[in-house]
Amino acid sequence: MRVLSPGRYSHDEPASSPLRDPLTTRPARALLPLLTALLLGAVAHPAQAGAVTDTPQPCDLGVFCAWPTVDYGGERRSMDLRSTNMEECVRLGGDVEARSFVNRMDRPVTVYQDARCATTADFSTYPSGSFVPRAPYVVRAVKVWTH
Repeated sequence: MRVLSPGRYSHDEPASSPLRDPLTTRPARALLPLLTALLLGAVAHPAQAGAVTDTPQPCDLGVFCAWPTVDYGGERRSMDLRSTNMEECVRLGGDVEARSFVNRMDRPVTVYQDARCATTADFSTYPSGSFVPRAPYVVRAVKVWTH
C-alpha cells in the first residue's frame, strides 16, 4: 500500500488492472449474457436429458406404474405402495417385467432386476417424480424408501 497524499492510500484508488477486476474486461463482458442464458436454461428445464414428462397412459399421483415394453408400451400396471413397509421387497407380480416405469410416489423407489431384490443383480434408486421410458435392465421388483 502506498501513501498517495495525506489521508489517501493506494487501496482507495479504483482498480486499473484487468486482473483486479476481471468482470470489466471485454471477454468477460461478452461471456456474461451467454453464462446467464445457460444458467436460466438449467433452472427452467431441470429434467434429466432424455426424460419425458408425460406418458401415453397416465400414471396417477401416489402410485408406481410399470409397462412391459420401452417407451411406456403395452398394458400399464399400477401399484399403490403407500401402505408397504419401508424397505420391503415387492415383486411386480406374477410374470410382470417392466421395461419402462414411472415413480409418482412421494418417496424414492429402488427398482431391482432380481425378483427378490437381491443386490447381486442390477438395481437403481429413482426419486419421486421419475419418468423412465427405457429402463437400463428388466425390472422385476421394487423397494420403497423413506425420504
